[in-house]
Amino acid sequence: MDDELLRRTYGGYFLVQAITGAAFWLLLWLSTEDRGGFEMLGAERAVTNSFLLADLVLGIVGSLVVAIGVLAARRWAAGAALFVTGGIVYATLYILFWVAATGDAPAMLAVMVPPALLSTYVSVQLLRASR
Repeated sequence: MDDELLRRTYGGYFLVQAITGAAFWLLLWLSTEDRGGFEMLGAERAVTNSFLLADLVLGIVGSLVVAIGVLAARRWAAGAALFVTGGIVYATLYILFWVAATGDAPAMLAVMVPPALLSTYVSVQLLRASR
């Protein structure tokens, strides 16, 4: 893959991740009905909502910063992508063990697995390309 296509593809991925993350939280936050499989503790929405600040800073703003860095061919972009990915993978593992222990929030886990895997792949590819 040539350099320009790589930057567009991987930068675009992180841009889409930032946008979809923001849309997901907006929809979840505005939901007045039962959030079903997205709720980590059915009786208390605050448990799921407690992920919002970290996801806003790391998953959404972090992905946006990475997208800008990749698209602008900045040297720090691959490292930033790995940092953002680490946060996403950590949250995904936390939710995986939550679902395994409680059976609650399987939909949240299903939403988190694709970005964890895709971000890992893209970050590794960015790291390889930066060498």
